[in-house]
This record gives sequence, C-alpha cells and structure tokens, in this order.
Amino acid sequence: MQLTIKIMFFVFIIHSVSIPQWFKQDSLQFFSSYHSIYFTDNNNGWATGTYGYILKTTDGGNIWTLIDTSFNDFFTSIYFTDENTGWITGLQGTIRKTTDGGNNWTLLYDTQGNFLFSIYFIDNNLGFTVGQSSSILKTTDGGTSWEEKYHLSSNTFYSISFVDEFNGYVCGSNGAILKTTDSGETWLLQDSVTSETLSYINFIDANNGWISGSNGLLLNTTDGGNNWISQTVDSVWFTSASFFDKNTGWVCGEYGKIYRTTDGGITWDLLSSNTGNTLYTIFSLNQNILYAGGESNTFIYTTDSGDTWVHYYRQTNAIKDIMFINSNLGWGVGDKGEIMKSTDGGDSWQYKNSGTSELLNSVFFSSLSTGYLVGNNGIIMKSTDSGESWITQISNTNSNINSVYFYNDDEGWVVGNNGTILKTTDGGDNWENQFGGGGRDLQDVLFMNANLGWISGSNGTILRTTDGGMNWNIHYLGNNYQLNSLFFVDSLNGW
Repeated sequence: MQLTIKIMFFVFIIHSVSIPQWFKQDSLQFFSSYHSIYFTDNNNGWATGTYGYILKTTDGGNIWTLIDTSFNDFFTSIYFTDENTGWITGLQGTIRKTTDGGNNWTLLYDTQGNFLFSIYFIDNNLGFTVGQSSSILKTTDGGTSWEEKYHLSSNTFYSISFVDEFNGYVCGSNGAILKTTDSGETWLLQDSVTSETLSYINFIDANNGWISGSNGLLLNTTDGGNNWISQTVDSVWFTSASFFDKNTGWVCGEYGKIYRTTDGGITWDLLSSNTGNTLYTIFSLNQNILYAGGESNTFIYTTDSGDTWVHYYRQTNAIKDIMFINSNLGWGVGDKGEIMKSTDGGDSWQYKNSGTSELLNSVFFSSLSTGYLVGNNGIIMKSTDSGESWITQISNTNSNINSVYFYNDDEGWVVGNNGTILKTTDGGDNWENQFGGGGRDLQDVLFMNANLGWISGSNGTILRTTDGGMNWNIHYLGNNYQLNSLFFVDSLNGW
C-alpha cells in the first residue's frame, strides 16, 4: 500500500480570507527514526528505518511516498542497483528484495534473529551483508541463496563497502576492520590502531577510504587500507559518513552534529543541522545535495553542501494556528517556535526557522510577502519574504500575545493576556498600547476595515471599536466562557 505523505492537523481556524476545504491527511507520527538513505541517481531514492516503513522519491526528493510494507521490522540498511532492483536488511535478521522500485518486497533469507546491519551489492547478482557475531554473508544469485564467508563471535560488523567486484571492506566493534581482495571469499583483519566501535565505512576509490566511530573517532586510509590514520574530531558517536571525492566529505552523529571537510580531512567544520536529534545516516547525492536521517522523525536535506539544512518531516509540535492567503500558499505556527509553510494547498509543508523556542499562537499575512506572527512572552515577528525568514519586533510587553490581525501591510493589531491590546501603523516598527482590555486575557482580534473591529477573550468578553481602537466598548460580557475565536462576514453578521 502506498500513501503520499502529508501532514495531519486537527485545527479550527478563523480568518477573513478564503480557506480551502480540509481533509484528514496521512502523517509520519508513527515513523520514529531513519537509519538508511540511498539514491541510485538524481531522481530515485529511498529512506527507511523503524516499523517496516520505506520512503521513496522519484523526483529528487521533492515528493516522498510512503510504502507500507506491513513488515514489523527495524530496517537497518537499504541498497539499490537500479531504479527497480533493491534489497533491505533488518534487526530481525531478514533480507528482502524488490524488483519494482520498492512497491513490493519478497523475503529471501532469514538468519533467525541474527541482526543484520548493512547490505551492499556490486550488481544485480553479487552482494554482501554483515551483522551480529561478525557474520559476513555472500550471494551470487541476487539474494536467492546466501553463503557465510566469515564468522567470529567476539565482534559485530556494522558496515560494508566495496570499490569493485574484488576489493571490499568491513568494519565493526572493537576496532575491527577486514579486507577482501577476492570478491569476499576470504577476509583478513587489518590493523585499525583503535579499539573503538567503528560504525560506518565509505570508500571513494581503491585507495581512499573513511571510517566513522564512537567518541568522535575518524579513520582515514590513502593506500587501500594498508595503513589507517586516526583523528578525534569530537566526543560524539559518529554514526555515518559520506564522501563526494577524496577531498569533500561529511560525517554525522549524536546531537544532530554534522561535520564537513573540503581538504581531505585535514580540517573539519561543524555545520548547523537545525536539529539536536541523533542522526544515523547521511547520503551525498552530489557535492551540494545531501540527505540525513535520524531519531524522532528527523529527515533533513541541504542544497548548498551543508551550509543550511531543511526538515522534510519530523515529529510535529502542537499547531496553534494556520492561515492560507490563497488556495496554495499558507503558514502554520505552534509550540517550540514551530513555523511551517505550504505552497501546494497543504499537501506538503516545509519547516522554517523562527529563531525562538517560545509558543507561537497566531500568524497573519496581509499580502503574499508580508506577514506577522505572535507568541508567548510578548513575541512579535515580521516576515517580508513570504515567511522564509523572520525578524523580531519590539512589543514592550512580556504578556503572552494570542492573536494578530492586519488590515493592510502597515496597520495592524495584536491582543493578549492581561488586557494587552497593541496597535501599529508603520508595519510593526512601533507598537502603541490601546486601552479597554480590562485585565482580561484576550484571545482573538478581527477588523472589517480601518475603524471597525472586535476582540474576544476570557469571561465571555467581546469588545468593539468603531474608531480604529482608540476606544473599545464592551459589546458582550458573559459569565465564565472563554471566547477563543471571532469571525464576521460583514459589519453586522458574526460568530
């Protein structure tokens, strides 16, 4: 079963703009972590991890489709030789194969619980997989049958890489590195100069290779593995590495850390990944485009060699408000400074950096480019580039601000707790206090024109102004009801 991935929200939104009908959309809340990403070319790629789910793209990552395999497995590694033929391994010790691009999978082999961590194919017939108890398995018939070529119970092998059909490498626990020169028939231990756990191995060519490991360890060889040079870049566990050429490469690991080198590992620069979650896998499509995945639904990509990273999908925080200015363009805000933007009517969402971790309560755009958002502790922010970036404005209040409304790009109001009513006439450069809130927690504000407006809030409060907020009159005061939202279709009819 395939489902196009979209984000599911249950919200009730009121703004005086045209809002399209909303349907339940499938989410990634069940997908807890990504452990393997692989592309065969610029268009076709796959990502996988826990709970037996696989993501697939055929357009270079613009749209990802969820393939529900119905396998209750923890997928550890995925590898394709072309856009149709691929294999996948899991912690249940299974090997599965697809011949239709991942839509359907056939069980080929079951180790009966012996964990498998990495799989690699030279072509559609010759392949290898490694895992628990230092097991190395080989197939020459596309995975129909497998033969164990190495076994040593004292270690676990985590990664395998080949430079051609004859020369390959394996790494694992206790600093183990093995090499074959006869297409995996025999394997020889190499001197790795470490006892750290080695989690990922990546060879660029017959001579140049890299290994990432625990406690910030990186190993590098320039002579086909005869000698390994170690360096400690950080104290975190580096879980994966990807190199474009012998000079340019990236490593990722705990706490969302990604390092990049452009001089063959002489120096490493720490990049801002826009996440603090552990990253388990990184894949470079070319020198500029990379993908990385990790825990808590973290799936990020970059198009500028890692200078900036954008979230595809992640564990979505609570959404407080959504506004669409037309049938395609909309924004959402919520907990922990969450800002999302959609340009296709809500089918897909991109996460934007707000620069704050405060709860964001309301968003409003007065035009396609100019918008405002408000939140707790007096947060007011403005965007002039359709929500791509946000600048904090001075509100002169620490009260939580719950709603924002702009009549045009310059004239707007915000309301919040403790009777807060603020107005600007210069696009938010300056905000002036308006009086009439009476100390109540005000929840929503709406204007029909520059003069006529309403505010709703706690204790059944509805306030009305006919002079642009210079004076606010109590239009209705109920008992203990909190009125969270207002909507008027004209100057007389509203809810």
